[in-house]
Amino acid sequence: MRRFDVIHLSQVSYEDIVQDLTLIGIVGIEDPLREGVQKAVEDCQKAGVAVNMCTGDNVLTVHSIATQCGIFTAGGVIMEGPVFRPLDDSQMLEIVPRLLVLARSSPEDKKILVEKLRTRVKLLASWEMVQMTDLLSRQRM
Repeated sequence: MRRFDVIHLSQVSYEDIVQDLTLIGIVGIEDPLREGVQKAVEDCQKAGVAVNMCTGDNVLTVHSIATQCGIFTAGGVIMEGPVFRPLDDSQMLEIVPRLLVLARSSPEDKKILVEKLRTRVKLLASWEMVQMTDLLSRQRM
């Protein structure tokens, strides 16, 4: 029977292992967008629907994908969940209108974002109702 000695990493120094190495290459792979995604985003935007992206993916990956499909545009914001999460209510409400992409987000981050978007929509709807009421009252005069 053959006996094998177990060598623990603590017994081998880094310098003994890493010497005379050559980097052969670095490869990056990016999946193409699914067919129809770009058009679907464009159709939503033409219909007045704001498209946001929430994902657990890396911010660099998300930036590329969101740009390709037309979600991320100039003036928009990409933020990571760990940066978004600790913001207070007023900071969130301030950033949400420009927040197009939330990367490295948890399910809780997504829930919070949807709640803030709903709050914003309600505030906008309320403001539009005030403006419409004012307009209608002026027309009656």
